[in-house]
Amino acid sequence: MTIPSPTTSNERWLAALAHAGILIPTIGLAAPLVVWLALRQKSTFLAFQALQALAFQLLLAVAGVIGGFLSGFLMLGFSLAAMALGIAIESEAPFIFVTGGTWLVLGLLLCVLGLFVLLGLIAAIACASGANFRYPLLGDRLARYLTPAETEARHE
Repeated sequence: MTIPSPTTSNERWLAALAHAGILIPTIGLAAPLVVWLALRQKSTFLAFQALQALAFQLLLAVAGVIGGFLSGFLMLGFSLAAMALGIAIESEAPFIFVTGGTWLVLGLLLCVLGLFVLLGLIAAIACASGANFRYPLLGDRLARYLTPAETEARHE
């Protein structure tokens, strides 16, 4: 499906606002949701960009929750291993392992979440400049969702 480029500066800025909502975790989901619900019938471009932003931010929220649980389990594992090693050798030295492992896990989690936010900001800048942005792996699927009749006609 070909999504037309925006025709007005308002469309560009509303699409950019929908993507920029990623800067405010969880509350930022309101921006693309409001744009999509209010304006999806008026502009194909806005409907597509807002739906992409909403799906991407929901994906970020789910990834954050899963990453939080996984990092918690990893940190618990580091702590238990250090405690067992400390008891076995009667020393506090293994607790350095816990601190290093904790920082490593938190650093990796923040890097992954930072990449999500960076991609959302790139989308906002692209939309503000008038480009028709598509998220990798997500954009084509959502474009097919917006035009199911067109997709079914191609497969027949």
